[in-house]
Amino acid sequence: MKRLIILALILTVSFAGHQSFASGGPSVGTSKEEKNSVSKERSISLKNFEDDKTSTGKRESDSKSTGKDKQTSETVKAIGQAMKNTSADITVNLQTLYLQRLGELETSQEPFKSCQLVTAPKIAAVFGLTGDNGSMYVNYARMKNIESMARSGVWISEVTDEKPIRQYLACQIYYGEIIAQAYLNLTGGVDNPKQSTTLTKDNEGNIVVRGLGYDDFVDMANEALDRTIKGGVTAKRLKAQADRLMSSKVPCRFDKTVDSVQCGSMLMTLGTAPQLIAENIKWYGDSFAGFQGSFKVSTGYSLTDSLEKLASTSEYSKIAHDVQAYAEEQKNKGKGLEASYAKKKLVDYSQSGKTGMDINMQTLLQHGN
Repeated sequence: MKRLIILALILTVSFAGHQSFASGGPSVGTSKEEKNSVSKERSISLKNFEDDKTSTGKRESDSKSTGKDKQTSETVKAIGQAMKNTSADITVNLQTLYLQRLGELETSQEPFKSCQLVTAPKIAAVFGLTGDNGSMYVNYARMKNIESMARSGVWISEVTDEKPIRQYLACQIYYGEIIAQAYLNLTGGVDNPKQSTTLTKDNEGNIVVRGLGYDDFVDMANEALDRTIKGGVTAKRLKAQADRLMSSKVPCRFDKTVDSVQCGSMLMTLGTAPQLIAENIKWYGDSFAGFQGSFKVSTGYSLTDSLEKLASTSEYSKIAHDVQAYAEEQKNKGKGLEASYAKKKLVDYSQSGKTGMDINMQTLLQHGN
């Protein structure tokens, strides 16, 4: 009986342990599902974070792109307004355009360095046509004698060596012809409707420059002069007349005063503002080989400034920098006209509504031709 009781207790404990073990199985399974669920939630959260990050980056990129587009649009619009609203507000004559440039050449380049019509114009005393002997002493007797001879129109050779005077005369002939030729080159180059640059005359006879600012016009004027100096005079009648004047061997004489010298058909006035009349044409002074031009240009607009503004935008940066490099190269070759037109082509193109990313130098240079 005692054994039966013990056996029953053993079976009871064994059964309870089995039940406890059996109930533990489902508990382990539930833990695995929870872990899988947590892992899945983490994965979804991470994916959502990455999506948010990508979306935020895209929004920032779109925002930057929109900002750049707006900057380009505003720049192009500002350039267009400047082109439309500026009017010719400054008058420039041929003396202003060219004598300053020739004065620069007189510091280093022949024959300008020897002539010095602009930077050191010669007076009568330099040629020994006064009583000044080059020192502090003035020979008044000689001075009165020369003045008397001048009124009588005697030959220069009776007073002093004529050669330096004829050399000075040749300088005025040369300056007059190259400025006249440069004027012809300039007006012929600027008056080009195909390039949207035109010349018209106002009621006062001034030549009104359209499509170019003051700085651009001066650059083109200097290029026209440099081209004349290097290539020579090409206008046949101008060249023929200049050659005829240069070859004249008629002796020089006074024309009533010591500052006025006549050499054949030429009358040269000495002094700080030298002048030359040749064959009844104002050759040097306020006219050049008979040409007298007065230009009206705008100071409120510049192709160079417009190009720099385009270079600061995202759409036009590359092509604008290419044009700047091309223009500088052409300018160094003495082709300022081509340099200015390249700048103008891009500025005009920017007003067409097309993007600057759709054009390169080759197509730009062909644009509008």
